[in-house]
Amino acid sequence: MDFHRLLTSLGLLMVVLSISGASGSSSTGCSGGSPLAAAGQTIDLTRSHEGQSVTHKLSMPPDYDNSRPAPLILFFHGWTQDSSYCGDICSSFAPQHGFITLAMQGHGPSTLRNWAVSGGQGTGPLGPTCDSSISTGYCQNLPSCTCSGATACWWTSCDDSVAKVVAILDELQASLCIDLNNIWAVGYSNGAMFSFELAYDSRTAPRLAGVGILAGLPHYGFNRGPSVNMSFFGMFGLQDPWFPVTSHGDANHPDRTLDTESGYYYYTPDAVLNQWEASTGCTEKAPVTEWGISNYNILSNCNRCAGPGVQIASCNFNAGHEGYQEYEWIPMLNFMRNMSGMPEISVSWTGESQSSSREGGSSKAAWKPLQLGFWAAGLMASWI
Repeated sequence: MDFHRLLTSLGLLMVVLSISGASGSSSTGCSGGSPLAAAGQTIDLTRSHEGQSVTHKLSMPPDYDNSRPAPLILFFHGWTQDSSYCGDICSSFAPQHGFITLAMQGHGPSTLRNWAVSGGQGTGPLGPTCDSSISTGYCQNLPSCTCSGATACWWTSCDDSVAKVVAILDELQASLCIDLNNIWAVGYSNGAMFSFELAYDSRTAPRLAGVGILAGLPHYGFNRGPSVNMSFFGMFGLQDPWFPVTSHGDANHPDRTLDTESGYYYYTPDAVLNQWEASTGCTEKAPVTEWGISNYNILSNCNRCAGPGVQIASCNFNAGHEGYQEYEWIPMLNFMRNMSGMPEISVSWTGESQSSSREGGSSKAAWKPLQLGFWAAGLMASWI
């Protein structure tokens, strides 16, 4: 036996287990203490952010166990809405299928609650983010903003919405047993735009497994993709008047779309997907029918692209500005469950779930360190 090589291989095994996340995929809340909520509960979490009280809604899986990491969905509502928008999806259906959910509340007065997004204050690297002959602007109605010099394109708050997410995520991870490899940002409309922000901001991007985009697009000039590798699932309405899926016909801006009702410029979904595919190294784009997609005739142009450890997927739906439809949520939840090694949901949300949140197989994240450990053990054996 070569003793020197044995010591080297033992050191290698320790390094492999360290970098594989064998003990690093669970939040500190798994180590004990008092969780914020009990299994099956939905509670209000009222917190103060930049001088304003906001109320989020936390919902727990019925089989939650503080020693077993669970995936987490952070949900972000649309403009003027609040944390109640997600309704039974966040309070009941997603928890029944293994997800902790936190439906968060944006900043601003009750009639204008929103999330601050790049371009929401009217300007960007490619010019104004709206057609000022159509848009009227809302800066004067947002108490967190100083509106001197504000343009007609200004419509979102001036608070640091990302900091709000960081603070509550830190609190959840300290109190609850969360799978750190399966934290998802899901947003509708303005909340979808904000999910793009979270995927790009260095304070949050490394903490996310991916984003779920429901009827929302980034402002023109801010199609940046994720700052770290992560997955993407998008749903876009073919009849959406606020986030149209096709260019508005300007030959100089073929990747730009126009909300003709409010006057704001966005990127087309194709431009967004191209950017995400390029950013994540995705190379194998193909049609997709799994995750329950084939059950909904309203869906079309469904594709996915596999990159290193991530997937980029999207569908169009033949409807307007929707964010609370079964044909959006079932495929998206199945996508997330698939990425974490869980079985697909086989019932509609009006039926009763027959699947346990953790039935069938182990998490891909949990399997990876075992594979690496077996490889290192084999290497050791070959040197003894």
